[in-house]
Amino acid sequence: EEVKARVLEIRKQLGVENSDVVWQQLLAQYGMTADELTADVENQMKIMRFVDLRLRPTIRVDRQDIDQYYRETLVPELKKSGVEPQPEEQMQGRIRELLVQQRMDAVLEDWLVNLRSQSEIHYTTESGARTDTPPPSKSSETTQLQPKR
Repeated sequence: EEVKARVLEIRKQLGVENSDVVWQQLLAQYGMTADELTADVENQMKIMRFVDLRLRPTIRVDRQDIDQYYRETLVPELKKSGVEPQPEEQMQGRIRELLVQQRMDAVLEDWLVNLRSQSEIHYTTESGARTDTPPPSKSSETTQLQPKR
């Protein structure tokens, strides 16, 4: 159900929620079927849930962080655009979530950099031979990440 809602949201963003024909044409332009897109969206949602479950508990945002963001970032940006900021108390929940997301992004980026530094890329040719040299052109070779030993 959640996956269907996300696919519908994507269709709305692209302006094709009311036309199955245009939707199918758009998918074809990207070399995908609706089932493949649904599977990709489901996979992405699983990954994001994992990341959220794994990283969110490690993130700490305290009242001082919220106060500082409100005073030093939000208020100046809003005033610059001619908008009167809402009182900080009304913005606390949104600011907290924004800061958590920003910090999760940074932790995730660090985690991915670390994983990449601990991995080596090996290429496998059609014959099954493994090499560390990338192929001269894209064909049916596959790339595999393997832990360093």
